Amino acid sequence: MIPQQIIYNFQMERFEIFKAQNPENAKFDVAFDIGGKILYANKFILYPISSTFEAMLSDRWTKTDDPIKIEGYLYDDFKQFLTFLYSGQCELSNDNIFAMVDIAEFFGVVAFKDFCEEFLVQTECTLDNVFLMVEFAKKYSLKKLEETITKFITDNFAMCFKSVQFQALPKSTVKSLIEENQETPMQEEMFEGVFQWAEKQAKESIEVGNGLDLNGAIKNAISEFLPLIKFKSMNSVFLIQYVVKKSFLFYADELSDILWASNKLFAKVTDKNGKIMKGEIQCEDTKWVSTYPDFCCWDTVLPRVPEPEYNVTLTKNDKVEWYLLIAFNVGKYQDIAIEIVNRVFDDDYLIAELFAEDGFEFSKDCKIEIY
Repeated sequence: MIPQQIIYNFQMERFEIFKAQNPENAKFDVAFDIGGKILYANKFILYPISSTFEAMLSDRWTKTDDPIKIEGYLYDDFKQFLTFLYSGQCELSNDNIFAMVDIAEFFGVVAFKDFCEEFLVQTECTLDNVFLMVEFAKKYSLKKLEETITKFITDNFAMCFKSVQFQALPKSTVKSLIEENQETPMQEEMFEGVFQWAEKQAKESIEVGNGLDLNGAIKNAISEFLPLIKFKSMNSVFLIQYVVKKSFLFYADELSDILWASNKLFAKVTDKNGKIMKGEIQCEDTKWVSTYPDFCCWDTVLPRVPEPEYNVTLTKNDKVEWYLLIAFNVGKYQDIAIEIVNRVFDDDYLIAELFAEDGFEFSKDCKIEIY
């Protein structure tokens, strides 16, 4: 038997004694009082791995044999924590996980904190829990969880930013989410969601009497975020139909600059379930592309055009999963099409990088829009 296995077996014997919680049959030398219930343990198991326990179990704190009171935690949660210290595992659930992370933080047990974070990373993200976990991950510096949450929000950007859950977030969290997603191609959806959030905050502030009218209260709530949103990357239709109607948010020169810069074209692909992927048209000659504002790529027959004399401005990037392109064949360009990156070839003329929401399904039921 290898030494590691022997040590493990010894530790499991100690764990079985701990589980029995029989002070008459075991040499426990510390007791904890959690809400009136007593939990017995061994100091030599606890203090080497936690400076908090080391201080708590020192003579400065415990000069008698009285149980040490544990405040702020449930008996079952604290018992699961000690179970982990004895055995390297314990029972985590959606009901106790937040308390367990707090215990790990308070007692400074990094291994237990990592164990809890792995549970959270494996938990399915939904609209009902994702923003709660955003704030929780930042509070406890759970980097892996932050990465998981960021991916979910990126993949479900429009759904997240335009949800009622987003509207209930505190201002600091909203600002953080905007800063983390400044490079998103979905600037329109971000502004819509942030404006709806600001409108809700404004109505609530008016109810308590802040002395502002609705427009003034909205501007007061959203003004800090406006410099973080890339209005010049938005398409002209959205700017005219949505942003201009919110002109009270901007100085005249600011709005003028935004509108002058709105000469870009965008592509949006919508699947049968309403999920979208989109990107900016990046070819030099956008005039002929703009003449096909609404079509399905497998049904459209575009006019054959000769190979352009200018150089291609967009090159393949393996980090981009989808492309809008014109397939080239026998000296002529074919229809506009969508291809996954591993099926993009050197003679394809790329016109847009496309970024998809999570759950986007590419099929014959998709619709392409150029706007």
